[in-house]
Amino acid sequence: MSLSKDALQQHCQTIINSPHAQNKTVILCEGNIQAVQGRASPSSYRQLQKLPDANFYKACVPDWWQQKRPEFFVCGDRQDVVNTYFALQRIDCNGTRFDKTRLFAIIDLDLTLCKFADSHPVPDSETLFHTLYQQGKINRQALIDHAIFCHWLNLQRSVFLIPDLQCVFDAYAAAVHYKNSSVNLQKIYQEMLTNLSEDKKISKNLRIFLVHTKE
Repeated sequence: MSLSKDALQQHCQTIINSPHAQNKTVILCEGNIQAVQGRASPSSYRQLQKLPDANFYKACVPDWWQQKRPEFFVCGDRQDVVNTYFALQRIDCNGTRFDKTRLFAIIDLDLTLCKFADSHPVPDSETLFHTLYQQGKINRQALIDHAIFCHWLNLQRSVFLIPDLQCVFDAYAAAVHYKNSSVNLQKIYQEMLTNLSEDKKISKNLRIFLVHTKE
């Protein structure tokens, strides 16, 4: 469920006023914004940086990157992240130390489209995906031109284990089990394929799913 108009505005003001966003690179990401207890405040939002997905992204920042490290803010679901990004871009930040030129967003790739504002260079998440990734490679020029990014094959239904990994599981020091049996990728593949037919989301968006798995 996306943030209401009033909740979105309050969310944006909290980010702008946060000490962690002053003269910083700010990256919006998905995460449970409901974890904020009571009235939202810069103090409570600091705690949100310790929750998924913000804590994961923060851990991915290289140790050697000591100067101008980015700050991550969870914003709710994927649409909330996008709505927050465009709402922040529309707000007059004169008189504050919030730099909109250093505002970015990361969203998950999914079967359903996430639409962007009309002012954005691409209309939705699917178009963005095909702009950022071409033939399995990152389009570096597109990275320069965009401030919203999506994961490549982040959709768990489109990520299949590589068959060659079977020998890795077999040789692993500790036994690796799946449903109380040793991992057998061939059996797992068969189960995954059987379950795909029961996924209504995939059935409704089969074309997009096939494109993602092909990529």
